[in-house]
Amino acid sequence: MERKNLLVAAGYSRAKKLFTPASGKEWCGVLVTVDINPSCGADILHDMGVRPFPFANDEFDEIHAYDCLEHWGQQGDWRGWFDEMGEYHRILKPGGEMSIIVPVGIETFADPGHTRFFSLNYFLFLEQAWYGQQIERGAPVSDYRAYWKKDFMVVAGQSLGVPAHHLGVILRKPA
Repeated sequence: MERKNLLVAAGYSRAKKLFTPASGKEWCGVLVTVDINPSCGADILHDMGVRPFPFANDEFDEIHAYDCLEHWGQQGDWRGWFDEMGEYHRILKPGGEMSIIVPVGIETFADPGHTRFFSLNYFLFLEQAWYGQQIERGAPVSDYRAYWKKDFMVVAGQSLGVPAHHLGVILRKPA
């Protein structure tokens, strides 16, 4: 079966910017693009701030979201955050990866359309094992497990750029 990839808020670019050795530098298989802007030539027009997403369960091997997650949702809306990430989890195949780039630091304020600000911790809250580690060591951490029942493993998280102005994160849905 051919691999299927989703590029969220593609805009005019079709470049693959984040990857693991397993996923490779180039798109492998079918690339589906989604964007709200009809002039960018996306395959599907959709506002990704609206759920449910117009995709089937377990449809994609890879999801890529570059410089877009900060444009929808609201800072402090933890239910909205987990609901949105739950949609990505729903449409990603078991064992699939989601690659994310978000601005950090001063770049967070570079666009008047940015509504959320990120750190690596946002993504760690999606990993069930992380909660256990934090609670076991007595860390003061909010426990969202009563609401967030899904699981993503954070397989990569690193600052991008010099100086660091973006965060690159790769999540994997357990197989």
